[in-house]
Amino acid sequence: MSRLRITLLALATGVAALTALTATASGASDRQSAVSGKLSFVGIWSGPEQKNFQAVLDGFQKKFPDVSVKYTSGGDNTPTILATGISGGNPPDLAAVGQPGLVKQFSARKAIKPIDFVKPVMTKNYAPSWVTLGTYSGHLYGMVFKGANKSTIWYSTKAFKNAGVKPPRPGLTC
Repeated sequence: MSRLRITLLALATGVAALTALTATASGASDRQSAVSGKLSFVGIWSGPEQKNFQAVLDGFQKKFPDVSVKYTSGGDNTPTILATGISGGNPPDLAAVGQPGLVKQFSARKAIKPIDFVKPVMTKNYAPSWVTLGTYSGHLYGMVFKGANKSTIWYSTKAFKNAGVKPPRPGLTC
C-alpha cells in the first residue's frame, strides 16, 4: 500500500475516531448541535501529513461547528511533549502516539484516562485484536488505526553460526 493511501486511511480513521468519541459522548450522533467544546490534539504528523490531517479536522469542524480542535504537531518529540504536559498538569485532550508501550506506561501511572465509553463502537467495527492493542488492565486507552512493522531485524544465520552466537528468540523485545 502506498504511503499516500496509508496516510489517507489514517486520516479517515482519525475523523472516524473523533466522530465516534463525539457521538458517543453526546449520546447520539443526531444531536450534533448539542456537541460543543474545545479539544487539544498532539500528534506526530507534520508537513503534508499535517496538512491532510488539518483537512480532516476542517471536515469535522464543518460537521460539528461548535467543537474547536487545536492540533499541535510534535513530530518525533511527541512522547516528550506528552510527558512534559502530563508532568506539568496540562496534557492535551487527545494524542496520536505510535508507541503502545508509552500508552501502557502512562496508563499504569494513571496519567491518562481510559476511553471505555468508546469500547462498544470499537467492538462493533474492529476485530478483537485491535481492541486488545488499545487495552491495558481491562480498560481501553487507545484506538489503533494503523499498524506497521518497523522493528523487524534481519540477520544472516550463517554469520551467527560462524560467530558461535545464538540468534534471538522470536518475540524477544528489548
